[in-house]
Amino acid sequence: MLSSNKLLYLLAFIEGATVMAVELLSARMLAPYFGTGIHVWGAIIGTTVASLAMGYFLGGYLAERGANRQKLFFIFLLASLFMMVMPTEAKNLIGLFSETEPLISVVIISFILLIPCLGLLGTTPVLIIHLLTESLEETGQTAGNVYSLSTIGGIIGTFLVGFYIIPEFGITTPTVVLAMIPGILAITLLVMSRQVIALSALVVVLFGYLSTKTKTPRSNVKILHNSEGLLGQVMIADAILPGMANRILFVNRMGQTFVDINTGKSRWSYPSYVTALCSTYPKKTKALLLGLGGGSVGKNMIEILDFDLTIVELDKRMAKLGKKFFGLPSSVNPIVDDARHFLETTEQQYDIIIIDVFKGEVPPAHVLSKECFETVKTKLTAKGLLIINFNGFLEGLEGRAGRSLYNTLVAADFHTKILPTYEQPLYRNCLFISQANPINLHEPRFPLRNGNTPIDFSAVFLTDAETNFPEAPIFLDDQSLLDHYNVAAAQIWRREYKKHYTDMFSSKGIELFK
Repeated sequence: MLSSNKLLYLLAFIEGATVMAVELLSARMLAPYFGTGIHVWGAIIGTTVASLAMGYFLGGYLAERGANRQKLFFIFLLASLFMMVMPTEAKNLIGLFSETEPLISVVIISFILLIPCLGLLGTTPVLIIHLLTESLEETGQTAGNVYSLSTIGGIIGTFLVGFYIIPEFGITTPTVVLAMIPGILAITLLVMSRQVIALSALVVVLFGYLSTKTKTPRSNVKILHNSEGLLGQVMIADAILPGMANRILFVNRMGQTFVDINTGKSRWSYPSYVTALCSTYPKKTKALLLGLGGGSVGKNMIEILDFDLTIVELDKRMAKLGKKFFGLPSSVNPIVDDARHFLETTEQQYDIIIIDVFKGEVPPAHVLSKECFETVKTKLTAKGLLIINFNGFLEGLEGRAGRSLYNTLVAADFHTKILPTYEQPLYRNCLFISQANPINLHEPRFPLRNGNTPIDFSAVFLTDAETNFPEAPIFLDDQSLLDHYNVAAAQIWRREYKKHYTDMFSSKGIELFK
């Protein structure tokens, strides 16, 4: 049996681990609806810090009024119960605030979701220090020990939840199970202290257990795959809409691959544009694709163009899913790595490098910086071609990221053209076409076509006047503006997916997360 003081130190360790688990799990709960942009993480981290600050203040207040061990155990129990109902609470809150402006919604939901649990947990280190301290001289050492153990718990909790528990078990069940650890310990300690009322908390434990049970949706939407990982939720769904049978790969409920179920061809136009651009190079061209998704672009590079293709993908789930659901050739074995890290470490050179990296609606800032593009230049052959797939916005607030991306490529001494796909900006993609020398593309083997008429690239590139963006700053590693500049465009994309898919799925009983 643990001594009294060792038990208090154990509770400090559990508090730290639980705080970090709550922070990571709550972010993943919000991701399918609000994404993983800087505004979501800002809300989560800010609310976490605010909650703990409130808890520290409350802990000091209670300590001055003679807190005892039973009160500490009750606080742990209440915190665990609030944590246990978080999955159900998150889904209900998201539905309640679904029509509110996203930035306001995510802040309000974060406060309601986190403050009760984290505020209570924040009181516990102060109370533990108070209970362990017998004299003023011991205060400093005791406080150091308690916060060290809390921090160690937080470190272990972060790695365990982030790298193992979420990818293996999802969100709801881990939240309930992890909440039970301090909860059941607190109930046991309270019952041993003859506080039998603590047993009433088992009703909430039963509710938490029932919330882990998967509901069977009644829907003509078929979910083929659904998994959680550190990089986000990956879901594949067959959605039968009037006149259309679609198979869609979602990352955090944002489409990453979108194909016709019957033909396997992409519903989006940009893979055809990329294929046509790349077909200005001969067979067996050495190409590098950064970002796989479901594999529409990679499949074309191999099956249509017969390229010697290297693929780099950070999420190891993608290749397996691409082969199983999107017709990606079985011979494809991507390198699992970060795109920037691969570029910095590879000694290979390529004739074509394609950057098609999105996590949901969020492009990675470290891959789209001037310094990264300068590295890309060293990995291209003398007549090498760089193609970047980006969103379709170039005007207004939502176009700030695209304008700065263009200026960043120019600042890296790339000659650059922008090729927008034919759709209106909300639904199109912009391809940024860059070479070290003035762009000179040969006759494509598989040209773009308007009906039976081939389309000349020079006729669809934006003109120099249309790409004159004097006010747009460049993206630098130490001054990364992309996350901030992308917020407006990301909100527009997410609003469209919410309207067409997320809300429809929810109405058919498909939960936001499992």
